[in-house]
Amino acid sequence: MPFSWQKVMICFMAVIFAGFVLIRSYQRNNTRTHKLLETQTELALQFDLAIRDYVGQTIRPFAQQHVPEDEFMPETMSTSFVARSIFEKVREQFPDYRIRFSSDNPRNPVNQATREELEIIRYFNEHPNEDTWRGSITIDGRQYQARFHARRMQASCLQCHGDPADAPKSLIARYGDQGGFHRTIG
Repeated sequence: MPFSWQKVMICFMAVIFAGFVLIRSYQRNNTRTHKLLETQTELALQFDLAIRDYVGQTIRPFAQQHVPEDEFMPETMSTSFVARSIFEKVREQFPDYRIRFSSDNPRNPVNQATREELEIIRYFNEHPNEDTWRGSITIDGRQYQARFHARRMQASCLQCHGDPADAPKSLIARYGDQGGFHRTIG
């Protein structure tokens, strides 16, 4: 069979075309995967915020009307306790997902921020007009696609997060008078 430049050119064009299709497919799949991850992190964040808002605006006021003044029941009054309890159940089905309520001075030690989370908290403190941060972050040696939301103190938060003397006695009895206190509005 004689050598044919025409066949070489056809093979060369086929390889170039296949390479182009492969690269474009990879780029599209990569873009779709990142968009899906962003959507999933936003969905998880919005569920968390909705749970916390519902507890803070509906369940806590109801509970406060039905318990003595110095009583505090985190199972019905703490937005982070309720949301974390719900998401612990969700995490049983999605063990690679992390949903945290990080703090630089938590009441519950489970919420102690990691070094990386402290950097995000610092970012929010330095940028008071920013409420969300998203991007890639390494926590405990693992890479995550992350979305953070700042929970800024409001006046209604200060009963339990301001001066320990103003906090319900049962809250102090359960958690002590150190962690989670001395916060200010904002």
